[in-house]
Amino acid sequence: MKLTDFQRSIIASILHGQINNAETFLAVRCPGKRVQAVGTTLLGWRNINHGETGLLLDDGAVAYSQLKQFLSLWRRLESAGLINTVTTASRVGTFEPIFKPSAQPNANEVDRNIMTILQQNADREIQTLPELEDFVEHDYLTIDERDKQAEAIDRRIAQRDTRRIAYWSIGISVVVALSGAIFNWLTYTTERSVIIKNASAFPDTQKVLLVNPSALSVTNVLIVTVGSNDTTTVSVQGIK
Repeated sequence: MKLTDFQRSIIASILHGQINNAETFLAVRCPGKRVQAVGTTLLGWRNINHGETGLLLDDGAVAYSQLKQFLSLWRRLESAGLINTVTTASRVGTFEPIFKPSAQPNANEVDRNIMTILQQNADREIQTLPELEDFVEHDYLTIDERDKQAEAIDRRIAQRDTRRIAYWSIGISVVVALSGAIFNWLTYTTERSVIIKNASAFPDTQKVLLVNPSALSVTNVLIVTVGSNDTTTVSVQGIK
């Protein structure tokens, strides 16, 4: 699973029990300071009254972006079978206020975007599974990803061995061919032996007839007189 360093740090916090819902994510990952509400704000699901204590975020925009990333990661981990989502008692209307800096001095504006996300996930909580620890220990790879990785390694090894065998076969073929060529070159001679059968039918001197003389370069032909044996050998010199 491809993860950013930020996402990996969130997974570590989930594994260690520091983060288990949207509210604890804000408390752990989004810095801020404790302040009191100024005036009364109606959000639709609850009133935030004057003097009520809440969290003023250092950077509301960054916190909102990171909170959405956390929720997306939550869904990915659940889809991969690394965590479960359990239903808890709804806390709608009970979350402490989340503020963002206001343009007015000494005023704290309620961060409606973040408060809305908290209310939408008021009854959801993360339950870790043993697979999550295994996932982290194996460099953030799921079992399926590790299996695919092993298959890819096996394929590369098989392809490498196949190439090696092919190279060896080609090399042996080349060596055999070169050896034959060298042997032929070393043993080559311009002398040729011709066996004449039934030589008794021709008691006189025999001649050798070249079937395709234009294909051969003949410089000299030595004709041998037939002897008393049944076959006569005639040596022909100069044929290349």
